Amino acid sequence: MIYQQNNVGVLLGLPRATNVYLEVRPNNLVAVREGGGLRKRDQFYVQVESNPSGWFSKLLSEIAWGDRVDVANNRVGRGVYAMLTANLRPHARAELEYRIDNDTIDSLEAVEGSKRILAQRAQQLVAIWHFTARDNLRVIWQANWVRRAPSLWEEPVSSRESSDTLSLVYGHRQGIGFTVYVGATMGRSLDADTGVKRRQGEVFVKGAWTFDVL
Repeated sequence: MIYQQNNVGVLLGLPRATNVYLEVRPNNLVAVREGGGLRKRDQFYVQVESNPSGWFSKLLSEIAWGDRVDVANNRVGRGVYAMLTANLRPHARAELEYRIDNDTIDSLEAVEGSKRILAQRAQQLVAIWHFTARDNLRVIWQANWVRRAPSLWEEPVSSRESSDTLSLVYGHRQGIGFTVYVGATMGRSLDADTGVKRRQGEVFVKGAWTFDVL
């Protein structure tokens, strides 16, 4: 992508490490395809970040409302993007992190039927239990779904798709920079138009070695 950005914002500092950022994004230009020209985009953006308490270590939310770029079809629609992330420490050994992204794009032109070009949602939940400073167990859940109006797309697409994945991973830090992981992953996906369902499973053992290059 190629951008030309013209943004004006205000940052508000509040108690509990809370920041509220308001931004107007007028007349931004975006190119998403070679030879496809520039697309004009006007948006209003809000971000809120906070540290509510000791057990609620982080809250982050973003909302962008206005023109949304339909990258696949090289055009601009109207819609909303919203994101929320929450980090919790309910116990000295436990961590929870949840994130959700929601995105919608509607056609600006008059069309027959639904004007919703795209609606999609992605979620992730990560739960970590620390047995010791070297050993932990992670449970990771991810889910995605997409809804489309195929008649508004240049290429053939499915009207509905969904997938979800569940992973269980045990990690042991063997030494400085070296960690061993043992885990399993299960996933499934569905294409509603074709009725095709896929399931997959994986068991793995791997080592990760990290080092710094000066």
